[in-house]
Amino acid sequence: MQSARVRTAAYVTRNVPGGRELLVFDHRDHPDAGTQVPAGGVDPGELLTDAVLREITEETGVTAVTAVTPGAALARPTGRQPR
Repeated sequence: MQSARVRTAAYVTRNVPGGRELLVFDHRDHPDAGTQVPAGGVDPGELLTDAVLREITEETGVTAVTAVTPGAALARPTGRQPR
């Protein structure tokens, strides 16, 4: 049986006059990856909320973020599936 790779992603918004803004960034080490939202792996035993806040800080430098809406997790197996 293959182990699952658990990842998290964040849609960080802020209210501004006239609407809301979505936090996106271009990865400095991988410019070909395109514009993206903060995302990454969840460490073993790490809460999803902690993981998403850590990823936001690691990838954008933003620290003044509060998780408002609980996230969901999608576990995908690592490696290739047997045929």
